[in-house]
Amino acid sequence: MKKIIRRALLLILSIGGIAPMNAEQQATTDDPTTYDFEADGIYYKIMVDAEVHDGPYLEVSSRLTEDEQLTSWNLNFYKGDIVIPDSVFVEQLNRQLPVKTIRPLAFCNMEESLYSVTLPPTLTKIGELAFFNCAYLKSIDMHSTQVRVIPKSMCSKCFSLSRISMPEGLTEIGELAFFNCFFRNDLTIPESVIRIGGFAFADNMFLTSFRMSKSLKRIETSALNGYELEHIEWRSDSLEYIGSCPFNTKDSVIVLPKTIRYIGMYLCAPDLRELICKADDPALIELEDDAFSLIDTEACSLFVPAESVELYRNAPQWCEFSHIAPIEQSGTDSVEHDNGVSVSASEGVLTVSSSSAASVSVYDVNGRRATGGTVCGKADYRVSPGIYLVTVGNRRCFKISVK
Repeated sequence: MKKIIRRALLLILSIGGIAPMNAEQQATTDDPTTYDFEADGIYYKIMVDAEVHDGPYLEVSSRLTEDEQLTSWNLNFYKGDIVIPDSVFVEQLNRQLPVKTIRPLAFCNMEESLYSVTLPPTLTKIGELAFFNCAYLKSIDMHSTQVRVIPKSMCSKCFSLSRISMPEGLTEIGELAFFNCFFRNDLTIPESVIRIGGFAFADNMFLTSFRMSKSLKRIETSALNGYELEHIEWRSDSLEYIGSCPFNTKDSVIVLPKTIRYIGMYLCAPDLRELICKADDPALIELEDDAFSLIDTEACSLFVPAESVELYRNAPQWCEFSHIAPIEQSGTDSVEHDNGVSVSASEGVLTVSSSSAASVSVYDVNGRRATGGTVCGKADYRVSPGIYLVTVGNRRCFKISVK
């Protein structure tokens, strides 16, 4: 993949008459227009933007122009563990200036020299591709910054990146932001994030689970696609948009909130056995062709609001599910079913009764399986206080509160 991207880029640049540089050429290609001064190994540009910032400020820049930076491989003028200060004394102005932005491509192609970066609380904006192709970069600490948008391709192809601390108040993670990184399961998305861009976390080899932010409204095309996820925690009650090929998950249950309005092609969950959709009217949900073609609609049950069952049975694509059943009425103590199945709750214990043998799965409201087993007669399951969805025999779904 790396060779393909480079070859395509080199072809584009050769057409434009720009030749790629190697590391040995760097010492003689400094462009004095790209930075105003250097301090402690970091290059700065003095900026003035009266519409955005009050007074002059500093932008972290580079020794090279953006075009030169993008076409130079294995750069090394940013090295080791970089800590960007919140302000720097500027001799030309005889005053201290805050560091507020990072230029696009500022650290791009520091393939083997850059290991970690700590960003200051004064930082408000990061340019696109800022850390693109920093193959040895392992961590970025930006938790104290004022950054609200992680830009396009900020850390694409950072093959060693396994840890990043994002700031609370972050609202958007841009396209390809962390494409082909090596995050593990300690990845935390701030609750304030409302949009995850296309391919943002695609091709993350070691990422096996993903915890949605509570504010999330949009998951764009292939946002989490690539390697198979063990579990996605569905925590948002305001999710509106799921793009095409958004993920590949082993989850057996997915919970869609009342707010869902768009589902793209190929919702990939081959092991799905329960799809719970809380939207009242399927006509309000735009479905692309083949939205459910990667789901076994014979084996997977669709649970919807009781008053909407017939609407879903007659709606295009939704009608492909062979079993469409109501989410039973909520209960604070017990919910009964007229065919010998009942669920009750008392002092942290769920009791499921069934006149015939049936499998039981208990999920929290985020779709995470809390417990389960097989019942024939009566079975008790101890759970923490909260709201649960209880499926019995993969054909009945109860919603119950446990105090």
